[in-house]
Amino acid sequence: MKKLLAVILCLVLCMGVLALSVFAEDYYVVAGDQGLCGTNWDPSNAANAMTKSGDLYTKTFSNVQPGSYGFKVTNGSWDQSWPGQNFDITVSTACDVTITFNPATSEIKVSGSGVAVAGEPVVEVVRIVGAGIDDLGNWDPANGPAVMTKKADRLYEYTFAGLENVSLMFKFAANGGWSYNFGGAYGGSGVVTDAWWNSGTNIEVSVTEKSDVKVELDLRAFDYSTKNGAKFTVTVTAVGSGNPGTSDPVTPPAEENEITVHAKVPEGWTNVGAYIWDGGNNNAWPGAAMTLGEDGWYTVKVPGWAKNVIINGDGVQTNDIAIESGKDIWVVVKAADNGFVGTVAYEAPKTGESVTVAAAAALALLAGTALVTTVSAKKKFF
Repeated sequence: MKKLLAVILCLVLCMGVLALSVFAEDYYVVAGDQGLCGTNWDPSNAANAMTKSGDLYTKTFSNVQPGSYGFKVTNGSWDQSWPGQNFDITVSTACDVTITFNPATSEIKVSGSGVAVAGEPVVEVVRIVGAGIDDLGNWDPANGPAVMTKKADRLYEYTFAGLENVSLMFKFAANGGWSYNFGGAYGGSGVVTDAWWNSGTNIEVSVTEKSDVKVELDLRAFDYSTKNGAKFTVTVTAVGSGNPGTSDPVTPPAEENEITVHAKVPEGWTNVGAYIWDGGNNNAWPGAAMTLGEDGWYTVKVPGWAKNVIINGDGVQTNDIAIESGKDIWVVVKAADNGFVGTVAYEAPKTGESVTVAAAAALALLAGTALVTTVSAKKKFF
């Protein structure tokens, strides 16, 4: 009789755990500006939980006052959130605001009598801001002296004259602030490269011999709805020669020394890729396509000179992940929304082992290898 009761109790507990797991999978919370959500970017606020209606989830905020607001839909934490960038709206007159989320497609819609979805702002001025020389303005987007010249509609250019033995680190900032900015990974002198909207990646260029450095930002193909299509070009020309100057590094090292990038990503990621660079060299965004194996790991071989990697999929990516050149890596992405919560290790996890931050750290310490763990603490991107 005792054994029977124990079996029944075990079944009840298992059913309870299963029910809780199902509930957790179907739980969505809106987190955003306090004027909209009542609390400031708090994914744990149960008062902002969405209600299921068929295949959709909705949340209505009552009597929202005029203003501009941003928000994301979360799973009750910052482990997962949608969309990749903040969803921005403007409320012109006080009204109820209803947010609708489709988990199957990640589509978000907003309705309300006084609601307008924020569109792309008009670009009035673009500055190159950063560090390395005074003309980069010490990261001041409002007062930096490197104001780009508008060559044509949505095409901007600026030249730094006579630079020598300097390392530049910069971004493009529009309209005197950080709400509309672009970063990227320098692809070499004269190479047209993707500019990344509101990216955490700074553009880094090293110049040795005395040269003029022309920087161009091309927004003519930029699609604000997808945040893709912007390009930038850095051209280094030796002073007085008319020939390209020295911008290190330009020519990628030989690729015979390859490494393998392994990645485990959250469920639902598609078209997984590995974008790599080393400060001067890079593969074209979104990088090398990764192949899913039976063991659940995505893999791809890349040049061994890689010092940084971004694991990405359709509509989502990690931040920059620093890695050790010449070593195979195993990246576990626990969450990524233009951020990174997870682990990087340089030895394969044991078969059947559940990789956690603590486990990977212990493994790295025992093996004498490095572990990089970067946590994205701020989900509101400027």
